[in-house]
Amino acid sequence: MDIEKTKQIRFLLLRCNSLKENMIRTLNDNITDVSGRYAAFKTYARSV
Repeated sequence: MDIEKTKQIRFLLLRCNSLKENMIRTLNDNITDVSGRYAAFKTYARSV
């Protein structure tokens, strides 16, 4: 595997991990309404 492809894979893994951590943090947030916790993940995932 060449270096460029390895860099791209690492970058994508970092973004996936970031999305996962943000989702966990949001779902564990007790301040936000329950429906609000789930509503924006599709939009958020597209923007990240």
